[in-house]
Amino acid sequence: MTQDQIRTLTALRRVQAFMQAAVDNPLLANTTVARRRLDRVVAELTTHVADQSAVTLVLRDATQHQYARRETLFSSYLLPLSRVASVELDDQFALAPFRMPRRHTSVARLACSARGMACAAGAHVADFIAAVVTAAFSSNPGELARWHATKRLRAFRARTPALTRTGDHQ
Repeated sequence: MTQDQIRTLTALRRVQAFMQAAVDNPLLANTTVARRRLDRVVAELTTHVADQSAVTLVLRDATQHQYARRETLFSSYLLPLSRVASVELDDQFALAPFRMPRRHTSVARLACSARGMACAAGAHVADFIAAVVTAAFSSNPGELARWHATKRLRAFRARTPALTRTGDHQ
């Protein structure tokens, strides 16, 4: 409700209060038709204000619900899937669908990214299941970190040629 609407409603309520106080004064034009019309207008505006306030609260709640669902999608689904893919998959082309979308992307793009990750994960189900089982049954967080580091080291060694020892110079 704008400030002009609030001022108008306040003025109408003051006129209504004045007319109520001036019932006994015969000099003032306090006709019942005008008074009923004023009462009806004030009641309609009061109902309108209540409806606007309720809609505002409902929309704020819906927005907060959307933010919470978006955060859940990011933190509980997309981020773990992306992290496991970065550890498990060596091929850069296979990693492309698992790139994280930006935090403040549109809902349509976020849904497309989530569907794309889900479809791409279907081809690597065995790798993801092995990673999840290992993470789930690991009682030591350090053990899980070592597992990730070992996987990354193996992937790095697979991509680079074998390094010679310090004594074996060519």
